[in-house]
Amino acid sequence: MILLISFMQNPLSGLEKGVLLKILFILTYLYPRGGDSNHASSVAEGLKKKDHKVEFFGMEDKRNFSDLPGPLAPNVDFRELMNSRSRLRFLKTLRSVYSYSSKKALMEFIENHGPFDLAHVHSVHYQLTMSVLDVLKDKHIPFIWTLHDYKLICPNTSLFNEKIGKPCSSMGKGAPFCVAWHRCKKGNLPASLLTALESSFNNIGGYYEYPACYIAPSTFLGELIGRRKITTRPIRIMPNFSPIRPVDSPESLGKDILYIGRLVQGKGIDLLLKAFSKTLETVSGNLIIVGSGQKEEELKALASGLLPESRYSFTGQVGSAEEISEYYNRAGCVVLSPVWFENLPLSILEAFSFARPVIASDIGGIPELVIDGETGILFEPGSVEGLAEGLIELNDDTEAAKLMGINGWNMVKIKFSKKAYISRLLNLYSDVLQGSR
Repeated sequence: MILLISFMQNPLSGLEKGVLLKILFILTYLYPRGGDSNHASSVAEGLKKKDHKVEFFGMEDKRNFSDLPGPLAPNVDFRELMNSRSRLRFLKTLRSVYSYSSKKALMEFIENHGPFDLAHVHSVHYQLTMSVLDVLKDKHIPFIWTLHDYKLICPNTSLFNEKIGKPCSSMGKGAPFCVAWHRCKKGNLPASLLTALESSFNNIGGYYEYPACYIAPSTFLGELIGRRKITTRPIRIMPNFSPIRPVDSPESLGKDILYIGRLVQGKGIDLLLKAFSKTLETVSGNLIIVGSGQKEEELKALASGLLPESRYSFTGQVGSAEEISEYYNRAGCVVLSPVWFENLPLSILEAFSFARPVIASDIGGIPELVIDGETGILFEPGSVEGLAEGLIELNDDTEAAKLMGINGWNMVKIKFSKKAYISRLLNLYSDVLQGSR
């Protein structure tokens, strides 16, 4: 039986007052690539402010955070390998199952920069692989693992079939080899078979029993992992905090409709474009899409065929906090329209930090944040009409939209503050260290 512990049951830490820890953060990408790396960086910053020491280990990349000590794991681009014409390309990609080079690099890293009291794993699959967990076990370094996706029960990480563009109907029940059968990974048999083999290796090797415990950012994810019985280790439900500090005094709602995130399949941005096209005569604001990704050019082509050029904008990737803040300040609402099972999107917490209401798909962990009629509007996943109705509703009832934004702002300050998260995390670290003695 798996123990699920709510973050509300987790009292604040007593560790803060005394012991200072040296913690090893392990994650593949050591630059602002997505939610996992942004979250890990912000958590490390919070820990350092309390005088704990944090070191990062991951993969070499020219985009990495500055001043990182080494050695790091060699850079591996599996997309490039799979697209190459080399006869050995499939054999070379087997390093995604178990990487001896990553293992060697971490051993040297610990020798050079240790000892560490404990480790906090954020992402290891594919590039780093389970080999780094063997190092932690051999070095007797206890660790916890924050789950940022569904990888433990879905080899494709997202419970999404990329071949047909639809979410998984079995919710991971047929894993791991259902991914190969349905070609869920990039719609490609070799890639799908490889990730199925990697997941099978991880399961047989018992690697998911290595952590002292897991952190699940959403109850949806935690309960799903528990039902699949992929591990017997306890799971702590600890929602993420907003990477942006809530504003002291929210500005008046703007008019723009804002999307911030990756432009990839499964995010439902095509639905947003289609829904917005149905509201051009009734909604006064413009559609602003912030981000980049594999579907960017395809989405731009779709937008040009649906919308007047003056009513939408693709900004590309925006890096500075000042620019992001400006987009939120000009927004009347923020939209997330995924058709896959989102975990606990940071962009919703960001929107609440600026007191902006959110219109979102009723899927995954999203309803744990977007309370329909209170902090935003939920609509049926994949429904263009439902999303269009939500856009019109908030446009027509600005007082309701303002109240929803304020409710979200209060929620993020009370339940999802960084200070409370760091305290709960330190409490968890304390529990892990006491249990390892």
